Amino acid sequence: MTIDRPRAYEIFASIAYLGGRRAAFTRLAATARPRAGDRVLDVGYGTGYLTRILSPWSAPAAISPASTPPRR
Repeated sequence: MTIDRPRAYEIFASIAYLGGRRAAFTRLAATARPRAGDRVLDVGYGTGYLTRILSPWSAPAAISPASTPPRR
C-alpha cells in the first residue's frame, strides 16, 4: 500500500484513533525513553507522524529517497 494522499491518510488516522492519536503516539515515544541527541529510525511508509512526535528528543530526522515506496 502506498500513501498517495497524505492529508486524507492523516484525517483517516485521526478518526480511527477516536481523537486519541497524539496521546497514543506520545505514550509510545515516552515508553521508548529517547534522550536528547538520540538517533531514532522510524521505519514505515507513513507520513512521519511518529517522527514528528519524537523530534523534540531526538536528533534531526531526514527522509532518504530509498525509504519512499516504489511507484507501481
